[in-house]
Amino acid sequence: MLVASSSPPRFHPALMKQPRELAHLFTAWSGNVPADGIMAEEKRDGIRALYIDGRLLTREGNEIHGVTHIIPVLRLMEERAGHALFIDAEFQVGDSLRDTIGHFKRGPAAPDAGTLWAFDCIPLDQWRSDSCEDPLYRRKATLQRLSAAAIEEMQSDAWTWPQRSYGRRTGGDSVVVIPDVWLGDVAAVLSEAHRVWARGGEGLVLKEWDSAYRRRRTSDWQKVKRMISDD
Repeated sequence: MLVASSSPPRFHPALMKQPRELAHLFTAWSGNVPADGIMAEEKRDGIRALYIDGRLLTREGNEIHGVTHIIPVLRLMEERAGHALFIDAEFQVGDSLRDTIGHFKRGPAAPDAGTLWAFDCIPLDQWRSDSCEDPLYRRKATLQRLSAAAIEEMQSDAWTWPQRSYGRRTGGDSVVVIPDVWLGDVAAVLSEAHRVWARGGEGLVLKEWDSAYRRRRTSDWQKVKRMISDD
């Protein structure tokens, strides 16, 4: 006699549904703030950049060139972590999206330029399986620790930049962790957003402090865009 199993059926990995996105995406700000507040970061006006398997890619999976001053830093961070990393960031050349896009369009001919503004990192295997449950505040602390360790090594006498790398001239500040602030209510969010807009910044991103990393669009991460009335 056949007995029904209470366990869910197992499927071959090739038949299992896989995430279509490469990164955690934002929704528009709802206009609300949780009772215990929310983490906020400045939104850099550049290109979303994802460090995957030793390369820097756009959200669409296209390679970003002219970054030999950035990749060595990320590899050092992986060495300090002891495993491969997925790093989420914004790549920016100069202070404008136009300069950044111009650099990107040059493809392999692009010279080293720009800064990688990093804001998240998870183990690469957890990115592949979309299974990272580590809360954001802990991931951000890991990112800061690994970045500081990499910068310390680059500043030592034993470190040598790759030939022709722009990193020789920048002094190793090619990767910067975006700082975050804690905002307790709607008024604080608007005040911080206006501060960023007043100096020409793009805006804010708001993130639940305990949110997991997910390769899809969720309301855990929200973008505060500049309103037309503020232009």
